[in-house]
Amino acid sequence: MEVLTGPPAPPAGGGLYPPVYRLLGADGVYEVRSSPLGAFVARLEGVPLAEGYFSALPPCPAPLLARIVEIFKERPEKEAVVSVVYDSLEGGYHLVWQGEVADRSSVEYTPLPEDERYLVYAEIHSHHSMAPFFSRDDDASEKRLGAYGVVGHVDRRRPVGVFRYPCGRLPSGETRFLPLRAEQLFAPAPAVWSIIDQPTL
Repeated sequence: MEVLTGPPAPPAGGGLYPPVYRLLGADGVYEVRSSPLGAFVARLEGVPLAEGYFSALPPCPAPLLARIVEIFKERPEKEAVVSVVYDSLEGGYHLVWQGEVADRSSVEYTPLPEDERYLVYAEIHSHHSMAPFFSRDDDASEKRLGAYGVVGHVDRRRPVGVFRYPCGRLPSGETRFLPLRAEQLFAPAPAVWSIIDQPTL
């Protein structure tokens, strides 16, 4: 059944709205049933949903996060991009470092193509000694479903990382980004915490 974001238009010849439709409200989905008596509205109850990223893949091993951090530390004055790719045929993760053309404020790279075998699990870039944050350029380019991260303060023993995923739209029409914790992507969590710091969400 189609879920509408506003009441449907009445039929061209007049009369009632469709006898049954579902309407998306700010606090959930409502079922609306129409008859000559009027409209009967009930909020649908069921399995509650929560915002979040619920991966269908196994978590990426934390040593690969450690290797990403090493790659960033090897380039302390330049940005770098590493993609985490899952091989759905072999069942393992691989790192792909891109962007040989880079400086302190940008890195040039082409996002990896995705097919049925190779799934881009996450795309993580560095901010070298700067604090990690997502720029307007990041907002414009990080539209494909997946996880994204920025790691900064690579001069520290434990750099600082921030992570997010795109889903939904803001009232302005721009893509909405929701935060992630690194331990939602990499495991085990204690190993992740020993590799990077994360701001409190």
